[in-house]
Amino acid sequence: MSGLIAIVLLAIMCKGNQETDPQDLPAIRQQVLKINTAFDKQIDQQIANVENNSSDQQLQQGFDQLRLTYKTMEWAVGYFMPETARFLNGPNLDEIELEENAVIEAEGLQTLEEYFYPSYQKEEKQQIIRFLKKLKNKSLAINTYFEVNTLSLPQLMESLRNEVFRITTLGVTGFDTPSRGKVSSNRLMPSMVSLMYCV
Repeated sequence: MSGLIAIVLLAIMCKGNQETDPQDLPAIRQQVLKINTAFDKQIDQQIANVENNSSDQQLQQGFDQLRLTYKTMEWAVGYFMPETARFLNGPNLDEIELEENAVIEAEGLQTLEEYFYPSYQKEEKQQIIRFLKKLKNKSLAINTYFEVNTLSLPQLMESLRNEVFRITTLGVTGFDTPSRGKVSSNRLMPSMVSLMYCV
């Protein structure tokens, strides 16, 4: 799916889009919203799977699909909503805010991954559901943002460049999948090469 999105975006850029009006690209925003809708439904399905004590394999496959779906919109979320992206796929490390004397709990896909890999931790069922519900809140924030904000061609180009760097530094190395390893990075390589050529 990531490759498909990248190819669609490549087609737009490689055609030599001559528009100079840096206004909204509604088709791209709609694509992000469509992916986010799928992401939200997959979260609901994963919650149901956890509540129904599905098999370890089914839960791991559901989690992998959830991550893959997020990765297809990571270029947009990471660029336009960096704080949301940090909580969606940031490292599984609590943050300490010295000024406020507070600890911000780690959450997101990297945190959830440790509950599903290397083996599913069924004794942490309620904690897993709580983290999945936090993902739903982030999905709602993504929906709200891309429904009301514009996305211009220069922003699109810069966000895709950033994603190329993100994939080559974190994705290909498996840095953001510490427990699972390299899940989907290799699928993105052909699209990355074409994208770098166009950009």
